[in-house]
Amino acid sequence: MILRWLTPAWHATSVEGVDPQRLVRDGIRGVVLDLDNTVVAWNASAPTEAVRQWVGRLRRAGLKACIVSNNFRDRPRAIAEALGIPVVRAGGETDSVGVSEGDDHHGDPRPPDRADW
Repeated sequence: MILRWLTPAWHATSVEGVDPQRLVRDGIRGVVLDLDNTVVAWNASAPTEAVRQWVGRLRRAGLKACIVSNNFRDRPRAIAEALGIPVVRAGGETDSVGVSEGDDHHGDPRPPDRADW
């Protein structure tokens, strides 16, 4: 049963190709994003304007977003702050921006590392 839940029904070649309205129609309430080669090019220091606009479309559609990264440096935090979304470290520990920004932007007191936010 869980394998079926983890098997994609469709795919996109970039995050900008994911239609936020389709996600809403499919009953999706939020997205968990990988950092490198998804939100930004590998080792890039900032998101592109296209990604910034896409995150804006997510918000306008009422969707929540969170970056998950196994990169423990300042770069993931800076990128997340530039996009106004929380970042969660893949080791399971929430970065301070994940708690404070997640609470402020999403109105949900639960930490963003909860799968059911």
